[in-house]
Amino acid sequence: MRISALILCRNSSSRLRGKHFKKIGDKFIIEHTINNIYRHKNINEIYIATGTYSKNKIFEKKLISKYPNLKFYFHKNENKVVERIFFLSKKIKNKNLLIISGDCPIIDFRFLNKIFEKFKLKNYDFSISIKKLQHEGILLSKKSIWKNINLNCNNEKLQEHPSLYLRNNFQKYKYMTIPYENKDLNKNIRMSVDTQSDLDFFNLIFVICKKKNIE
Repeated sequence: MRISALILCRNSSSRLRGKHFKKIGDKFIIEHTINNIYRHKNINEIYIATGTYSKNKIFEKKLISKYPNLKFYFHKNENKVVERIFFLSKKIKNKNLLIISGDCPIIDFRFLNKIFEKFKLKNYDFSISIKKLQHEGILLSKKSIWKNINLNCNNEKLQEHPSLYLRNNFQKYKYMTIPYENKDLNKNIRMSVDTQSDLDFFNLIFVICKKKNIE
């Protein structure tokens, strides 16, 4: 199963502006995300899916030399995330998409393995968690469903949050429940970087892990 990964990001995030180029340790947040996705054998291309070029050209400027095979898609309306996914999906040949939030730097590729192994067994439309999991910002889906989703996401809130429509209308699709273990359950832990305090916390954990030689 070949998969295209779409990293959703934009440089104008309100709570921590330019957060994708803040550093955890010696790497940008977006680099950690990219590196973890590249570790998975089923993913053969990665797109940075962002807003207008004028506001987001920094992604291409800072990343193209480090990741020559990385692809970039700039969308005319950066607030319409669902529309951004749909328009980009029309350019992609692979039948399956892994949609990742760019502010989730510690994507667990082993957890992704579990999702992929189950997803490829049947002709699912998308995967959804029935429990609140620690793993944030992950959505595996067929490319073909995004035309219908875009048509139905006819207000600002639905357009900005791709998983919201799916969670409220999952019965309309052939959905797959994400496999999990007790250790995957959310225990008041967030894996995303939204504020300066989040960034400080990640950097503290990075220092501790480095001292203990933990990956």
